[in-house]
Amino acid sequence: LRLSDGQWRVVNVIVNGINLGLTFRNQFDQAMRDNNRDYDAVIRGWAPEIGVDELEQGGDA
Repeated sequence: LRLSDGQWRVVNVIVNGINLGLTFRNQFDQAMRDNNRDYDAVIRGWAPEIGVDELEQGGDA
C-alpha cells in the first residue's frame, strides 16, 4: 500500500508467490511490442468480444 494524495492505493499484490504487478506489466509490455508501441491498438485489443448492440438486446457474452 502507498499513501498518495491522502488516499491509500494498492501498488502490487503477490498471490501464492505470483507477483501480479510484474505479471500485468509484462503482459502490457508484450502487447505494446506486438502492436509496435501503439497505445490505441493495445487498448482496442482490450475491447470485449461482444458488441454494444448485443448488450442492448440482452445478449450474453
